[in-house]
Amino acid sequence: MKTSSPAKKCLLIGLLASALAAAWLFLRESSPLDLYIMPYCPYAQKALSTLLPMLKAAGQQNRLKIHYLALDAKFKRPQDTRSGYPVENAGCSLAGRPDETGKQEGRFSSLHGQGEVEEAMRQAAIAKRWPGKFLPYLEAFAQNQKDWRQNCAALGIPVDELAALVKTDEAKEWFAENIADARKRKIYKSPALFVNGREVKSIRKSAAALRHELCSLGVIKSGCDGVACKAATQCPQKPGYQAVCQKSRCVYRRAPAAADAVTVFAILPFECNACKIIPVADLLAPWLDHLNIQNLDLETPLAQDILRACSVKEFPVLALPSGIAAFPWGNELAAKLQATKAGEWYLVSINNTVIPFQIYGHIRRDVKGVHMDFSRSATGFLLHQAGFDRLAANDYWAALGKNPNDPQVWNNLGAILYDQQKMRQSAAAMFGRALKIDHDYEPALRNMIRYHMEERQNAEAASFKDRLAWVLCRKGNWREAAALFNETLKSEPLKYDARKGLAWALVRLDQPAEAIPHLLKCVDLRQPVETDLANLLAGAYFRAGQKSEALKWYRQAVQGVRPSQEAALNLAGLLREANDWNDLLTVADTGIRHWPEQIDFYFERTGALWRLCQQQESIKALNALRQHPNAPSSRIDYELAWRSAERGERDAFDRQAKQLFQALRQKPNPLLKQEMIRISKTAVELKLYRLAVDGFNLVLACEPSNIEAHRLLAACYEALGNGRKRDEHSQLAKEFGG
Repeated sequence: MKTSSPAKKCLLIGLLASALAAAWLFLRESSPLDLYIMPYCPYAQKALSTLLPMLKAAGQQNRLKIHYLALDAKFKRPQDTRSGYPVENAGCSLAGRPDETGKQEGRFSSLHGQGEVEEAMRQAAIAKRWPGKFLPYLEAFAQNQKDWRQNCAALGIPVDELAALVKTDEAKEWFAENIADARKRKIYKSPALFVNGREVKSIRKSAAALRHELCSLGVIKSGCDGVACKAATQCPQKPGYQAVCQKSRCVYRRAPAAADAVTVFAILPFECNACKIIPVADLLAPWLDHLNIQNLDLETPLAQDILRACSVKEFPVLALPSGIAAFPWGNELAAKLQATKAGEWYLVSINNTVIPFQIYGHIRRDVKGVHMDFSRSATGFLLHQAGFDRLAANDYWAALGKNPNDPQVWNNLGAILYDQQKMRQSAAAMFGRALKIDHDYEPALRNMIRYHMEERQNAEAASFKDRLAWVLCRKGNWREAAALFNETLKSEPLKYDARKGLAWALVRLDQPAEAIPHLLKCVDLRQPVETDLANLLAGAYFRAGQKSEALKWYRQAVQGVRPSQEAALNLAGLLREANDWNDLLTVADTGIRHWPEQIDFYFERTGALWRLCQQQESIKALNALRQHPNAPSSRIDYELAWRSAERGERDAFDRQAKQLFQALRQKPNPLLKQEMIRISKTAVELKLYRLAVDGFNLVLACEPSNIEAHRLLAACYEALGNGRKRDEHSQLAKEFGG
C-alpha cells in the first residue's frame, strides 16, 4: 500500500484552500444586496436613483433584492422611540407613526397611505411574475409615480393581468412574506441597505458617500480611487495607507511608521460633513508623512476634554498633542499654524468655516429644559435664512422630536425639501401636517398653492386659495384677499363664498358701491338670506350713503332666526339718528333679550324712554343699571347728569357732574372725552365755572393739545377773575393752532 508523499498532501491542502477561498469570494460577490423601502418614500426614490446606476456600471444590478416595509394587521405595531432624523440620515420611519389616511382599509397599511400598499404589492408581484422587467419598472416609477398603468404598458407588462393578480390571496401571501423579513430584522425605516448582513448607512447620505462605502465593501471595484470627498472619513480605507481629503479628492499616502506617527485630531461640529469646511489636509500637507489625522466628533468625550480648557467659537478645530515639541518639525508646525497652547494640546481654530459656531453650537447646547425646543427651531430658522438648509433641517427635526405640534417647523422643513432637494410630495405632506395643526397657518397655505399650481392641480390650488383669502381677511390684508377672490370668480362665477368674501374685502377697502352688486348676487344665489350677509349688505349701503336701504337690511339681520348683535347695534344707531324712538325702544328690548351682557342696549333703552317722555322710568332704569356687572358707573353718572341738565335741575346736575368727575380722576377714561366736553359746556351755560374747569382739565389730561378745551378754560378763568390762568390757556390754544 502506497502512501502519499508530503508534497502531494501540501498540494491537496493548497487546492482545497484555493477552492474554499474561491467559493467564499463567489458567495461574497454574489450574495444579495437587500434594500428595504416604501415606494412613496422620497428618500427611497432618491436612494434608488443613486444606487441603480452604480450597480449597473459595476454589473451588480442582479444582486439587488427589494424588500418592502408595511404593517400587517396580524402582528402588533412596532414601537420606535426615535422622534426625528437629520437630513443627512433622513428616512421615513414606519414604526410608531400613523397612516396618513388616518385609517387602515385592509390587512396591510403603510406610512404614506393605502395607495402605497397597493403600489408595493404591484412591485412585489412584478418581481415574482416578471423578474426581468422589475428593475426597469422601478426606474420608470421613479420618473412617473402617478400612472402605474402607463409604466407597465411601456414595458410590456400586461396591465389587466397585473391588476387581477394583486387582488389574489396568492399575491397577498407573497407580500406578507416580503415584509416579514423586515419585521424579523426589526427594520422600520426606509431606505435601509444591507450588504452581506452589514448595514450600509450611507444609503441615506450623498451619492459620493454611498460610492465610498460600496467601494470599501467590494461591491464596486472600479473608480474607487480619487473620488470626491468633504472629509477623510468618506474615503475608502486601504491597509497600510492613510486616506486624506485633499482639495476635495481622496489622496492616499503610506501610513507613517509607528515610531514616528503622531495622532492629530480634527474636531468637527455635529454633522459637519455637510458643512463647506476647508480640508485640514491642505494645511498639514508638508507634515503628512509624520501625522495620522483622525476626525473627532464634537460630541465625543475626548473632544469635550480637549476643548474644556479653552473657548472655541469656530470649527473645525485642529488638536495637536503637546508631545510634537519633541520632534524637530513639531515647533515649526505649531508656529506655522499659530497654535494656542491649552493644557496638553496645541489648538488651532480654522477660520475659513462658513458656519459660525455661536449660531449652531452655543445656542443649541447651552440652553436647557423647555427652552431647548425653541432653541433648535430658532437655530434652524437662522441657518435656513443663512442658506445652510441641511444644517437647518437637522435642527428642525430635533425640534419636532421635542414638540411635534409646531406648524412653523413642519412648514419650514417642507420648504427645505421642496426647494433644495426637489422632494415635492414629501414637502407637500409636511405642509399638510402644518395645516392639520393650524388650519389657518398662512405660510403653509401659500406653499400648498405653489405645490398644486406647479403640479397643475388647479382645483386643489383654487381650494387653498380660498382658504388663504379668508385668512387674509381675518388678518386685515383686504387687498390681497380681494385679488384672490377675484381670481376664483373668473373660473367659478357662481361660487357664493368667494363672492361674499370679495364683497367683504371691498367694503373694508372703502369701496361699498363696488361691493353692493356682489352682495345682491349672493342674495340671488342663496335663499333665505343669511344674517351675516344681510348685516354686510346693510353696512355697504350705509357706507355708500343709502341709509334707507341700510335700515331695511339691518332690520332683516335683526329679525332673523339667529339675529346679529352687530346689526342690532348699528340699527339702533340709525334709529337714534332718525329720532325714531319707538322703533329704537323695540330694538333695545330685543337686544337685551338676546344679549343681556351687552350694556349698550340698556343705555339705548333709557335714552328712548327719555325721548318718549317717560322720564321717571328712564331715571329709574339708569339707577337700576348700577347693579349690572358690566355697567360703567361713569357712563351712568354722565347720563344722569345730562338728564338733570335737560330738566333744568341745576343742583342735581352739579351733584351728578361732580360725582362723574371724581370717578374719572380716579380712573381716567379717554373714550368719554366728548361726553366730558359736553358736560363741561353745559356747566358753563349754567354758570358753574369751577365745575367746568374740573371737566376741561380732565379733557386735557387725556388730550393736552385739545384747542377747544384750552379756549373754554380761558373763558372760565376770565369769569372767575384769574387773569394769569386765562392768559396761559389762551396762549396754549394759539400755539396748538386755535
